[in-house]
Amino acid sequence: MKLGKPDPEGYYLIIAGREAKSFIEKYKGILIEEHGGEIIIKTKSRSIGKRILKELSKLNLIVNP
Repeated sequence: MKLGKPDPEGYYLIIAGREAKSFIEKYKGILIEEHGGEIIIKTKSRSIGKRILKELSKLNLIVNP
């Protein structure tokens, strides 16, 4: 699983299931937007984005990998 390019504002985006929120609260410098049954995780740090993506992938919480 790869982290894509940042959006025009410089954020790396990860779309995950709502259950993922409890697993990522430990990370600093992230923004979380809730949309229906999914959350959009935004971070400007590529390394944090990779760690979140890896952790959530193991838990099968990533939407549209």
